[in-house]
Amino acid sequence: MSAALELSRHDLDIHLIEKSHFLGGQAIHYSCKANGTCQGCNACLVEEQLKRINEAENVHLHLASRIRGIEQKGGTYQLETRQLPLFDSEEEQEALGRLALTKGWEHVVQRGPSGHNSPLYALNWSAIEETPDLAETVPEAAKRLNLKKKPRSELIQAEAVIPATGFQPFDPRRIGTFNYPRLSNVVSALDMEKIRRSSGYHLRPSDSARPGRIAFIQCVGSRSMAQGNLWCSRVCCPYALRMARAMQAEQPGSEITFFYMDLQNCGRNSEKTLSTCRSDFRFVRIMPVDILPGDNDSPIVRYMSREETIQEESFDLVVLSVGMEPGPENARIARMLDIGLNRHGFLRAESGPDGTSSQEKVVFPAGAATGPKDIAESMEQATEAVKDLLVSLNSQGKKNHGYERSLDFHANTGHRSGSDRPYRSP
Repeated sequence: MSAALELSRHDLDIHLIEKSHFLGGQAIHYSCKANGTCQGCNACLVEEQLKRINEAENVHLHLASRIRGIEQKGGTYQLETRQLPLFDSEEEQEALGRLALTKGWEHVVQRGPSGHNSPLYALNWSAIEETPDLAETVPEAAKRLNLKKKPRSELIQAEAVIPATGFQPFDPRRIGTFNYPRLSNVVSALDMEKIRRSSGYHLRPSDSARPGRIAFIQCVGSRSMAQGNLWCSRVCCPYALRMARAMQAEQPGSEITFFYMDLQNCGRNSEKTLSTCRSDFRFVRIMPVDILPGDNDSPIVRYMSREETIQEESFDLVVLSVGMEPGPENARIARMLDIGLNRHGFLRAESGPDGTSSQEKVVFPAGAATGPKDIAESMEQATEAVKDLLVSLNSQGKKNHGYERSLDFHANTGHRSGSDRPYRSP
């Protein structure tokens, strides 16, 4: 979104291709962490970008679209996309809104995570396919929708491409001893973001109560040879500390414990931040062995103490600070665009402070697609990608203010890093 908005200021046609029904990527699910003062989480910036993108006249949105193929012809790219049926008219949106409130049908309607998502509702086609007997009891609202709509293909011409396919959160189910999600009050940090965003509070999923004793487990899925993820995801420590502060502001007197290996990248005033946090929270420099069921749905964290004895502690809530992994489609996109991957599977960024910019290049990877980044870094690098793209188009004589040119932007978040060290700050 950041790159598309920056490019919209120029005499260009921008096509923003989004695989989801809703713009905003992972970041649109994050909640504001302000507790009287701004905590620098930048979640508000994502909302502002989403609002602006809907108002940009030369940004053409292709929602629920996947790229099926890319062919380069005569200095331009031809992108073939497949778009799922959209129900974006006012009447269709009203029908979906009613359907979302209809018992037995609520699971077939998806609502955008933000009020700025447009359209706000989408049909969950996979849920319909998995529930064939729905057709036997069709409510009045569903009759106003053409459920026989077919996906459509589209060809988009582009002179330059910004692949910003985002990242994939680590799936904590891969660590079986943590019993996620079998234990209802063991959640990922992204789960907790969504709970806070929908309810306004950090609540226990089991009973919607405010937790009094909370454990954060850092580096879940990062810096792990067993999981094949040897990098530091960089964003986990600062977002967990901000979340903990927000929890403590909501529930004064709550006790918060951090289990960790190292604390990294805690902001510009990291020493001051850590000093304050150490007085407010308890830090245990050890990684838990497993998480077990306890009384009243309170999970028990078991770990080896420094005295090499097994310790068990009960918490109302355990939050797993999951790391960032390469997007599942990175390899496919890289092959189609003839660009490289770094050794961790992120898209290789070859321009900016960690690489060299070539005026002949017309593909400019950006965002967390190139390595772990927070929101501000992603937006900053999107600007770098746009700068490199405009330099390239100018050098090739393709940018002409007298007429519109085609530009493609494949989005899921939006920004870039560089080098084979995705955890390095740009």
